[in-house]
Amino acid sequence: RWSPGCSWPHQDFEKWRNDNKSDFSKMDELRKAFLRKFPPESLQNLPIERYVVGQGNKDTFCYWLETRLKDLGNIKGGTTAGNKFGIYFGVTKNDKNKEYRFPSKYGSSKDEAYEQVKSALTELLAAGGNKNYATIQENLLSPMFKGKILATYFPNDYLNVFSREHVKYFL
Repeated sequence: RWSPGCSWPHQDFEKWRNDNKSDFSKMDELRKAFLRKFPPESLQNLPIERYVVGQGNKDTFCYWLETRLKDLGNIKGGTTAGNKFGIYFGVTKNDKNKEYRFPSKYGSSKDEAYEQVKSALTELLAAGGNKNYATIQENLLSPMFKGKILATYFPNDYLNVFSREHVKYFL
């Protein structure tokens, strides 16, 4: 695996890329399975239980993007699930009751917050398809999550690099 700070001569990179073609193919098949499971036109009607992490379901939108598709860009850690995904099911440090949790910027109730998240998600995909970068920038979802969504739905248009430091390094 490559990591920032590693410098390879071109021929070494090409050898590595050719040696790993089957891994890339498997990752792309997994990405296509995600797209079949969560097509853009279905997201506005996606039930909350099929979106959130925290309920033990390993077949949700957020679980797929964070965990199952990790090799297509790692978004694990770095922030709370609520800040990353907009809404999740879980506990906080001071409150041990499991419930839907979300930042106040999404609303004051679970239903209001989830509607805001779904709207932000569908608006992001529309803006991503149209390459409307101003709308993408203004979208409520976290930058890391927006990047992962765009790179997953539009892999030929958006990089699967979500850290400002890594982007600066590559550029």
